[in-house]
Amino acid sequence: MNIELQCREAFQQLQKQTDNYWKSEQEWSQNSETSYKDHITNLLKPYPPLIQRRLNQEFFGFGPIDSLVKNQDVTEIVINGPEDIYFEKMGAFYSHVDSFYSQATYESFVHLLCQLSQINYNYNIPCGDGRFENFRVHVISPPLTVNHPQITMRQHRNSPWSLEELQEIEFCTSEQLKLLKKSIKEQLNILVIGPTGVGKTACLNALLGAVSSKERVIAIEDTDELELPNSMSLKLLTRFDVNGQLKNYSQSDLIVQALRMRPHRLVLGEVRGPEAKDLLLALSTGHRGAMCSLHAESARQALMRLEVLVQLGAPQWSVQVVRNLVALGLDLVVTLNFEGSKRKLKSVHSVKSVESFGVTLEQIS
Repeated sequence: MNIELQCREAFQQLQKQTDNYWKSEQEWSQNSETSYKDHITNLLKPYPPLIQRRLNQEFFGFGPIDSLVKNQDVTEIVINGPEDIYFEKMGAFYSHVDSFYSQATYESFVHLLCQLSQINYNYNIPCGDGRFENFRVHVISPPLTVNHPQITMRQHRNSPWSLEELQEIEFCTSEQLKLLKKSIKEQLNILVIGPTGVGKTACLNALLGAVSSKERVIAIEDTDELELPNSMSLKLLTRFDVNGQLKNYSQSDLIVQALRMRPHRLVLGEVRGPEAKDLLLALSTGHRGAMCSLHAESARQALMRLEVLVQLGAPQWSVQVVRNLVALGLDLVVTLNFEGSKRKLKSVHSVKSVESFGVTLEQIS
């Protein structure tokens, strides 16, 4: 009998005994959770250490994903339900061989993860984002999903990539490495684009690592993912109060605050809304060396998306005004994409001029 089957059989036996335990309890008290853990611990004593460890995780920890969370090579964990778990490793997705043993232990895990990630969700607000250790965590639950809460966890490295390390793993060529370093030194405004999971944050962190120690960077994010280059720099995080009791602060609000804080460079983790207008207004008035990311498949598509996002913040502006603002504010568009399962820097475009048909681009790498 394999260890997985032994664990499941042991779990079923323990589950019956714990059900009887709760039936014998007269009322809930502050000591009930502690006594319940003691009860499970005592029941596990006759079992081998490996089974004890797995069942302890099932009842009180991360269950089947405990090994995935501890694996630095796992970059993404997707949980669609108790028995439906996937993970990404080296750019490829795999189905996890292990699963939660019951709906009850799965729900216990979800509550534990939300507590550790500082995510508050309920029936009225059934989704949320947070951070657990090196993971960015997203939770969405019924009624927005069917049957189960669903979890997405993206892991970032303990230490950010450097441009040299990215070149070593063939993310970029030596010529592209020189071009990016030159762009940072010349304080060009850079837009990093690509699809989900392609490494836009990793690329931004690598670019930040090349910033001079004498430059003050103000980074603006929804979730804490970027690594500041020096002690002179700082980070501003948006706030959204799901309970409606506190004032919300958007990326647009934080751009206004950042401009009063003497930044040498502005950095936005991701442009996804009307803050595009505020960012480009700042860049077009002389702020240099900015960096930001955007979801798009190509440089041309990125500029089209950027036009739409600017118009969300300024619907009264004409298309021509928006395009002039984009051309004034941006210097380079760095495109990332997948090559098989590998993440690659596919191209670098220079923003050239505004014509009747739109902003023109020139591929320089």
